[in-house]
This record gives sequence, structure tokens and C-alpha cells, in this order.
Amino acid sequence: MDYSRQIMLPQIGLKGQRVLEKATAAVIGAGAIGGLAAELLCRSGVGKLRVIERDIVEESNLHRQTLYYARDIGQSKAHVAKARLSEANPDVQVEAAAIDLNNTNAHLIKADIVLDCTDNMETRYLINDYCRKERIRWVYSAAIKETGTVFPISPGGPCLACAIPGAEGLETCDTSGVLPAITAATACIQAAEAIKLLLGITSNEMVRYDIWNNDFARLKVRSNPNCPACNGSYDYLSGAKGSRTTKLCGSGTYQLSGGKISMRQLKQVPGARILEYGVILPNATVFSDGRAVIKAGSERQARAIYARITG
Repeated sequence: MDYSRQIMLPQIGLKGQRVLEKATAAVIGAGAIGGLAAELLCRSGVGKLRVIERDIVEESNLHRQTLYYARDIGQSKAHVAKARLSEANPDVQVEAAAIDLNNTNAHLIKADIVLDCTDNMETRYLINDYCRKERIRWVYSAAIKETGTVFPISPGGPCLACAIPGAEGLETCDTSGVLPAITAATACIQAAEAIKLLLGITSNEMVRYDIWNNDFARLKVRSNPNCPACNGSYDYLSGAKGSRTTKLCGSGTYQLSGGKISMRQLKQVPGARILEYGVILPNATVFSDGRAVIKAGSERQARAIYARITG
């Protein structure tokens, strides 16, 4: 791909472009923010992208998640994202990991730069633990209603747990909604911050942008001397904290894991759609790693469906 317009910028130049081409980026979450941020890094020439996403495409995603179309509903976001990104820039090596990121597979985060584009604080604290322990640069992002937040984090500086010590009472897009324009703006800021970190430009500033009122704020974050992660206590990475059941951002969508699933039997279910990474059923997508993403009216109903799937 021709990167001449980017190389013209004095902040990047040919030397910076070579740095990007040799870099590996892990994008955790391929939804509204992650999908666009991954695309921007891909088109910018970051040499290797690893897209980690547990969710499937559903209709409510389409108004803000630009990598997906109606024909992708029910499919793994990670695999659809890989196909679209590879088409956008064949020079970039793209990997898809349709997994539930947890303390047992957190090693997949390992990269030169990590982008947090998830929809829950539990996973974000896990990312924070791993990156703090392994001294990896990463960029936190979140968007709710009309406001987006981006926080670039470097080893030795303040971490996410310093900035947001507790997740209680935080809103989600499922409960409060989100404006598509702010997810796009947040993705753009996050991608730029990731590129800056790759080029050695660090910052301890958290950025908040209210796109509805055109209010842009830069907040200085200070290290917390009592922060558990900064003091080597990695509760989410060790498994001391965390859950096996998660309500996903999509309305009425639950992820459950822990049971034994016979993929061979599921493939015999009438109407089952067999794909590389699992089986799509009328009310659930079952992944080969034993997870199921289920559409249900409640967690109790989702558990009942899961029980029937796992026997």
C-alpha cells in the first residue's frame, strides 16, 4: 500500500513508517470503537494486527459498527473483521481470535501495543493487569451516550486502576445508549494515541470528548501509591476476581462458558449453520472453545438454553 501521504508528515516520516510496519498491535474488542480503530491501524500500515473478540454480529450493532453488514448477522465479529481488514490492506498480517479473553489466555494480549475496545470493566482490569506485569503500552477507550474517553498508558506511569479504581455504577451502551458519531471519534483518537505510543511519544493525559456539546477536556492522571496493580497485585490476571457469565453489550445477549459441548452433535441440529469456528443455532452461537453466545430475555433463560445445549 502507498503510505506517501502519511510519510509526508514530520511526526512520522519514513523512519516512523518503518516502525509501524514492524509493530504488532492487539485490538481487544471489534465493535464500534475497535472495528474502526483496527481499520485505521491497518490502513496506516501497522505490520501485524491481532483482533480478539468474543461476540457475534447482531442487528443492533449495524448502526455504529462500520466493519459489519446485515449479511454478517450471527457470525463471529473476529472472523468477519479479519476478512474485511485483510481486504483493506493485504500487506498487513491479520489474525482473528474468537475467544473470551480471561486469565487463562491473557498471553494473547502480548504485542507492541494493545488497544482496549471492550464493553466491560472486568476485561479492562484484566488487560491492565497483564500489560502492567509485562510492561506493555496500551490505550484504554470507552464511549457512552455522547461522550468518549481515551487514556494512553505506559509502563511506569499511572495505570487504569489508578484512574478508575472501581467499576461500580458505571453506565453501559446497553442501558444508556450511544451516539455513533462518538464511537467513531473515540476510535480515531485511540488509533492516533496508539501510533504515538509506538513512535515513543508518551502521555499521562486522559482525553474526554463530548461530541454533542463540542466539549474537549484533557485530564492529568496521577499514579496512586496504593494501586494494587502498580504494587504487583494482579487480582484479575491471577483469577482472584472475574466471572464466567457475562451480559454482552447487545440487548438480551449473554455469554456462558464452562460446560462440555459436543460440536459433533450440534452439527446435526436442524437448521444448524456450520462455520470454521463453531455452529450457529436459531438462538445461540456455539464456539469450539466451549462458549455460547445466547439471545435470551434474562440470564436465567440464557442459562436454561445453555444447559440444554451442553446436556
